[in-house]
Amino acid sequence: MRSLASEPRGARGFTSFVVNSGSISIRPLSQASLERKFLNFAGPVVGPTKAKRILATVGRLDEVTDVSELTQLLRGTGKQRRA
Repeated sequence: MRSLASEPRGARGFTSFVVNSGSISIRPLSQASLERKFLNFAGPVVGPTKAKRILATVGRLDEVTDVSELTQLLRGTGKQRRA
């Protein structure tokens, strides 16, 4: 079991426990599977076009000079969209 703790600025923190993440260190997800998984989860939150832009930005993160480019993309609407 893995845990993730987060405390966003101005918000109460939370902890999430993952019993089975679908990937283990012995058999990690392929790059294509990881990207597909991200798009499946992010698409309903920020929209499929924006999710693809986030993925592309993360893919070139070593070239990004201003992290606000990524943080602006990560902003959702607060409402889940239908895929």
